[in-house]
Amino acid sequence: MSNFNTLFQSLIRSLKSLINKVDPTLSKPTQKFYLDAIFGILKSGSLVLNDIAFALNEDISLKKVNTRLYKNLEKIIPPASKACYIQTVLEYANEEELVFIVDDSDIVKPYGKAFEKLALVRDGSKKDSPLVLGYLLTSIVLLSKKSKQPIPIYNHIHNATEKNYKSTNNITNIGLRSIFPFLAKEVALFVFDRGYDDVKLMNLINANNQHFLIRMRRSRHIYIKSSKSDAFFESSKRKGKINVPIFYKSKPEMLKVSHIEAKINNYPSKITIVFIYSLFNDEPIILLSNRKVHSPDDLIRLSLNYISRWKIEELFRFKKVEFRLENFRVKSLVSINNLCYFLDVAILFLVHIIETKYQNKFYISLMENSKRIKEKVSIEYYQLYSGLKRIFNSNKKGVKNYKEVERWEYEELNLFNSLELTTRKRVRKGKIKDKKR
Repeated sequence: MSNFNTLFQSLIRSLKSLINKVDPTLSKPTQKFYLDAIFGILKSGSLVLNDIAFALNEDISLKKVNTRLYKNLEKIIPPASKACYIQTVLEYANEEELVFIVDDSDIVKPYGKAFEKLALVRDGSKKDSPLVLGYLLTSIVLLSKKSKQPIPIYNHIHNATEKNYKSTNNITNIGLRSIFPFLAKEVALFVFDRGYDDVKLMNLINANNQHFLIRMRRSRHIYIKSSKSDAFFESSKRKGKINVPIFYKSKPEMLKVSHIEAKINNYPSKITIVFIYSLFNDEPIILLSNRKVHSPDDLIRLSLNYISRWKIEELFRFKKVEFRLENFRVKSLVSINNLCYFLDVAILFLVHIIETKYQNKFYISLMENSKRIKEKVSIEYYQLYSGLKRIFNSNKKGVKNYKEVERWEYEELNLFNSLELTTRKRVRKGKIKDKKR
């Protein structure tokens, strides 16, 4: 248990350091609230305010803790703080190859009545996808540098019933435009599924000197040498010249890929069309990209970048299973989005442990305390969070009662300085204060 206490204190110090890194301009009360919210989410594994308040284990009544958390959640997080968060996330990515994955999900609240701006959405967890009350979630994730973990960089919960609401595509564009200013020196690849096959989106990304990779919808036509053609008919003429080994459902599989250059309507230049043939799909996967293919390695990299799109789906699942994303009880959209933001920072803390130098200090200990079956997995969040939750729950005092060890340094008395005979100096956190004896 003593090892647990030491590890707990080290983790809290690291979490406080990350919060300060995410936004160094936060006031001390706001920093304390951030620590309460993120620690409570990680310890309780829940977005219910009562669970978060109970996890803090404070000496005051649970009702007062709930009230304090709710009042702080009602405050809109300023754009400058969101910008600091994006800048921090980019530090954990590979600057040579930035890969963003964009997708939508649903948050169903079938029995909710008092939640703000509820509307009918499709429940993607069921086969027939019935319409139920809920929200839409637009998300953009970035693959990390070493372990290729999906890091949430932009999330927004929204609905068509909001005032001045335009469309889901507009929310996606807002998310993309919030990231573009940080990519002035780097060229990133944005990966989309077939629902995003829209020339306006392609032109937006191309105008910002970035690359896109979008799965083509079935109804789109292409133009080869000024003649109209069907891309799926063109794919039947090819079988794929390049082999791409992957793992599908924990089993090795082989993809075959090939590509051509063609034009599409309302796009200014030629586009790269990638054909992916596999045994587990009846028809080939066809991708559209403005990135040129100069070698087989370029084509393989594009194919693997699209295959990695499943990681955002796994991140949705991780949030909904481990943190019960759909079980929140706050009613306003501002509070809901703020909770989602703090959950993103909590996941960034997991990435912080996996990707940085803290791996040597925390990673092994957390993995030893986790409930895991396999040694190596693609998504490490489940195993790491299992160990982290066990460490946090072993501490019964809560984060409020955690105090850093104060180290005092006393200056030696100098017989040749009469003032120092009557004064001693104490040093705390780099500040020197004088105290009369």
